[in-house]
Amino acid sequence: MPLAFFLSFLRLLNICFNLTVSLFSREVFVLTKEKEEEKEKKSESKKSGPVIELRGVSKTYRMGGTQGVEVRALSGVDLSIRRGEFVAIMGPSGSGKSTLMNCVGALDLPTQGSILLDGEDIAKMSESDLATVRGEKIGFVFQNFNLIHSLTAYENAELPLLFQNIEEGERRKRLEKIFSRVGLTGRWDHRPMELSGGEQQRVAVVRALAVDPEVVLADEPTGNLDSKTGLEIMELLRELNEKEGKTVIIVTHDAGLVKHVRRVVRIKDGRIISQ
Repeated sequence: MPLAFFLSFLRLLNICFNLTVSLFSREVFVLTKEKEEEKEKKSESKKSGPVIELRGVSKTYRMGGTQGVEVRALSGVDLSIRRGEFVAIMGPSGSGKSTLMNCVGALDLPTQGSILLDGEDIAKMSESDLATVRGEKIGFVFQNFNLIHSLTAYENAELPLLFQNIEEGERRKRLEKIFSRVGLTGRWDHRPMELSGGEQQRVAVVRALAVDPEVVLADEPTGNLDSKTGLEIMELLRELNEKEGKTVIIVTHDAGLVKHVRRVVRIKDGRIISQ
């Protein structure tokens, strides 16, 4: 009798164990599926939602130290830029457009409000995370080119890839393609002072594209160029937008550039007045 009871107990225990395993496996399957569905939803949301969104962004600077005068560069800015847009942020000198560009590019943080890049608030990121965002998601093109004169065009363009620890063969492959794309294959061994203004700006574009960023942010990209060369740079940015799907944002005071973009955001006295 005790043996029969013991065997029945073992069978019951085995049944309970199998049932528990089955229920646990089902629960794991359900949780895994829910996580995958949530991940897919987030991915779809990123694709369809804004790549950059500013919510109630204000930026105040204190001039002259702690006892100095406060200057409000931005005041309650709301701005949404969708993936694949070609946008110009326009305004006169002192309108706040450069501060807006710095905030959009994670070069500066707002005093108030939030800035979302792919749904993540960069205002809450650490400096290390901000550096990663700037290095991987945003390509910068500056008015003054910001090239290092002691380096060749190739070495200047290579810098972002070195910071990302990309191996040499992959660096070469990427840069050869982009230099060819902008028509500078035979000029990459020249130093900046041996290049024209238009060629230097093209090198800056190559450097911006080297990490394959989601967003290309150009600050007065034609400001130091003659009209013909400026037109060529704008055509290059337009092609990057139309053929490669890059989100391109230019910051300018030049009304002549409006015809090249799909949307114009106007700023005055630190506020968006039309978009």
